[in-house]
Amino acid sequence: MTPTEIGLIVITVVALIIVGSLVMQGIENQRRERRLRILALKDQIRRADHLLNSLPPEVSSSAILSLLIKYLVGHWRELGELDSTTNAAGQIARLTEQAKNAKIKPAAASGLTLFPTKEQARNARAVMREVAQFLSDLQKLGRYPSQQL
Repeated sequence: MTPTEIGLIVITVVALIIVGSLVMQGIENQRRERRLRILALKDQIRRADHLLNSLPPEVSSSAILSLLIKYLVGHWRELGELDSTTNAAGQIARLTEQAKNAKIKPAAASGLTLFPTKEQARNARAVMREVAQFLSDLQKLGRYPSQQL
C-alpha cells in the first residue's frame, strides 16, 4: 500500500466516525427534547389538575371548570402520543366523567362572606390568584382567544 492509499483510508475512517457521531448526537438530541417535552407536559398537567381539584365550589364557574378540563384533556392526549406508558386514556376518561358530573351550585347569600373562617377565605383567594395567573399564561401563549378567557 502506498502512503496515499493509507492516507485515504484514514481520512475515510475518520469521516465515517464523524458522520456516525453526528447521527448519534442527533438521535440523542431528539430523545432529550422528547423527554423535556414530556416533563413540561406533566408539569402543566399537574398545575391545571391542582387548580381543578382545589378550586372552591363557592368561587368556581362552569366556564372555568370546562376550560380546565378541556386543557387537561388536550395535554393528556399529547402526553399519550409522546409516552405510551402513561395512563392517558384512563385520565381522559376520568376527566370526561368529571365534566359530566360537574355541577355548579350558586353560593348561598348568607352573612358578609362566603367562607366561615379567615383561613378558608385566604386559601380561596390564593387559588383564585393562581387561576388568574394560569389564565394570563394561557393568554400570553395564545392558546385561547382572549375574549374566551
